Amino acid sequence: PREFVLITILNGFPPGGQFLIESILADVIDYDEFLNATRSEGGFTVFATFIPKVVSIPAQALPLAVIAAVGFTGSVDFVPQEQTPAVKNTIRVIFALVPAVLTALSFVIKLKYPIKDDEMIQKIGEGIEKHMKGQPAEDPITKQMVAIKKLNEREQEIQYQIITFSETAVRQLLNEQKEKHKMHKQLSGDKNDYSLTLLKKMLRNGIIGVTISSCAAALVGSTFRLLDEPLFAWVPSLGCISWA
Repeated sequence: PREFVLITILNGFPPGGQFLIESILADVIDYDEFLNATRSEGGFTVFATFIPKVVSIPAQALPLAVIAAVGFTGSVDFVPQEQTPAVKNTIRVIFALVPAVLTALSFVIKLKYPIKDDEMIQKIGEGIEKHMKGQPAEDPITKQMVAIKKLNEREQEIQYQIITFSETAVRQLLNEQKEKHKMHKQLSGDKNDYSLTLLKKMLRNGIIGVTISSCAAALVGSTFRLLDEPLFAWVPSLGCISWA
């Protein structure tokens, strides 16, 4: 049918546009160097290769578990069996409609990518050169002047302590300080109370992670036998994904 051909064509666009990921990754690395005066190829590359692997686990396991739950009948002596309408509709939704919708959403997201032409890329490169010389440069995206501040040894130590936390967490920490001059005094090196606050956040997140991992492991261990039950095979599969 025409609808199948159309959806198949749309579903084929993401593999055909894989080169965009490498191109965007290179631009992001350069722009990050423009903002921070350091290159972080390793971190960006690790996430760019690791995240698809993590996503591929549920993308492969959950559809098969769902199909089994709605009553999929396996082949008998290598002969495909007739499937129920529910199974056929589920296959259409999972392997045709859902990828087409996600592809359309990805188009919308990519249209908002701010680095759109060679001129902006060239300005980022020129800005990096200016920063190397200690000069400010205009951000081609925000149109604001960006100057790289040289940190002293104490400020670098503070940067290393907070660099693993998100901007939201750091801003929340700053907002928690009742007096701005008190926070300024702490960042100047007289006190180190803010490190204790970050440590508490780190321990809290660690406890949450360990709790989720333990619950997922218990779920897998207690439901592993359900893999032979088509209706509930998705439960241990979901537990394995959560554990990972």
